Amino acid sequence: MKLNKLSLVISAIAMSSALWLSNPVSAAEHRLSIPIEELSSSFDKARFHIDNITGKKRGPVKLDLSDQEQYDYILEHLRLTGTTREKSPQLYKMLEQSKKEHTLKREYHKMLKSGMTKNRAISLLNLNNNERINIARVLANDKPKDIFHRIQDLDAGKNVKTEKDEMLAKARTSITGKMTYTYTSAIVMGQHPDDPNKTIKLGHPGGIHAFAGKANNVVAYSPVSDEFISAVYDDSDILTVESIVIYEDADGNKGHYRIISKKTVSEYRAKLKGTNTNGELDLVAPTDKNDDNKIQVCLNRDHGDCDYDQMYPANTPNDKLLIKLPFNGSITTPHKIKKIYKPSEVPPDTFISGKTNIWISTNTGEHAQLVDPATGDSFVDFIETREVTIDGQPHTIISWDIPKEKAVFGTATMYKRFKNVEWEIHIVADVNPMFYDEVTFTVDITADNSKTPSHQWVVEDKMPFMYFEYSCMAKGTQITMADGSQKPIEQVMIGDQVQANGLIMKVEDTSIGNEVLPMIRINTNDAKSVLLTETHPVLTKNRGIIWAKEVRQGDQLMTKQGTTPVIKIAEENYNDTVHNLKLAKIEGSKNVLTADAKAVFANGLLVGGISMQADYSFKDQQQLTVEEQLQQIPERWHQDFLNNQ
Repeated sequence: MKLNKLSLVISAIAMSSALWLSNPVSAAEHRLSIPIEELSSSFDKARFHIDNITGKKRGPVKLDLSDQEQYDYILEHLRLTGTTREKSPQLYKMLEQSKKEHTLKREYHKMLKSGMTKNRAISLLNLNNNERINIARVLANDKPKDIFHRIQDLDAGKNVKTEKDEMLAKARTSITGKMTYTYTSAIVMGQHPDDPNKTIKLGHPGGIHAFAGKANNVVAYSPVSDEFISAVYDDSDILTVESIVIYEDADGNKGHYRIISKKTVSEYRAKLKGTNTNGELDLVAPTDKNDDNKIQVCLNRDHGDCDYDQMYPANTPNDKLLIKLPFNGSITTPHKIKKIYKPSEVPPDTFISGKTNIWISTNTGEHAQLVDPATGDSFVDFIETREVTIDGQPHTIISWDIPKEKAVFGTATMYKRFKNVEWEIHIVADVNPMFYDEVTFTVDITADNSKTPSHQWVVEDKMPFMYFEYSCMAKGTQITMADGSQKPIEQVMIGDQVQANGLIMKVEDTSIGNEVLPMIRINTNDAKSVLLTETHPVLTKNRGIIWAKEVRQGDQLMTKQGTTPVIKIAEENYNDTVHNLKLAKIEGSKNVLTADAKAVFANGLLVGGISMQADYSFKDQQQLTVEEQLQQIPERWHQDFLNNQ
């Protein structure tokens, strides 16, 4: 399957099995020896209690732990995913603390409702505060955090250990900001095969504990065997996927959320059989133009490795730096589209939790949806539909063509280096399946590039990830040419030959851009000086290849003559162009290139070219040792971290 021709999933709430695939054997005709675990009556009661409180609200629901049933609901989620007080002592302490804080909030709002002033209410709470809780901080934490919590597709694949087909439910959480801890669960539930009034747990509920740098973006998985689903459920049967999120940020603020999604078995069946019953995506942009299996977004840079550049004038304020990407494509579906819902619209009487839009999200929790800042238009405003006939059958083509300047994503916090940026396309619509006008369902047509862990699953190819990258040298930096002469970097042309690390290499491409962030000035003992962007690779004898911002006084930088010690490092604002060079072997050369070969002498110091910067751009996101991770985590969380590795 080509990467730009992807099977899509329509998450229908109740879809007649006659309109989908052939039914598996029903529960009445076949029984498995697999044990069935009923959910406790108290857990079911708590679930319905929360549903009654929140009504038909879509998306993440903030939980109130002063309500005993909601508190017990969280505890049951933890039990089902194998989380115990012994394994996660700090988590349980945090929940108990949250319960006390939520109770204080409830008392505070009761006092205000009775007519009491805010100051008097706070005074009374402080008077009766035997727990020494910081009441001012607790009351200030009423504003919901910027959180992206969603149940994603029901994937299908083979478990690499058992080689058997399984369904995989997936719940994802992204949270912006500095985090200490995040827990996310995924639990699949279904109707009891013999008693429609009872609910059972399916498969193996998943619970993920993430700490510090990994706590911004967490995905929980819950696998269910295909053998069980085939024996018990029909395609039209509905499965429920529930997830909770518990987090603590670096300021001590806590959050507790729940989300629920209903999925039909047919959605999983379509994935398992690789059918395109629901539609096919033809993506024109954004795409991987140079076939390196990533969509490279260059921040204020433009060179041959860039699939898309993000050019801004010098002196652009940081809060005006936004990601802009063109989106052009279509979905061809054999269903009739009656209505497409705007992001602000809530489809009536459905369990669809998504919204019509295009989203991007990073591995550190930043997430944003497409919007045109000039008009406020979102994805739905650019969508067009038309009905066509294909192979004698009616189809609908949903198409969009959004120019770069109108497809702007979110906040300036996304204008940074990121790898494995995920993106999703969602269209929430009312459809007549197979153009059968008598039946209408609300569905979520989705495509994404989120990645299932390869050590657990083998699944279909996904769209390439996006990479946001930058790194360069200041205009005027003198490059050592092959003949030993010096030339300003902005005058070095494609085809020129330069002295690299022990080799003569040719310039295959050049990069030019503007730098809006402070750069790093490095001065050495022999009067050499170079101005680089903060993550530009620098070659040292004592510490290997490091970033410019990591260079310290005393480091031994590589030169043509040997090494020279650093005597001074400083940040410097810069308002001119920045440049870089991509190096390649000279045709016919038999030299074997090493990892540090693609470097140039810049003002006499050996620094990386474009290829090296790509290799080292995300070295800070490599796997840390246990000891390194513990240094990033508050001591009170150490036992939880060690027990949940």
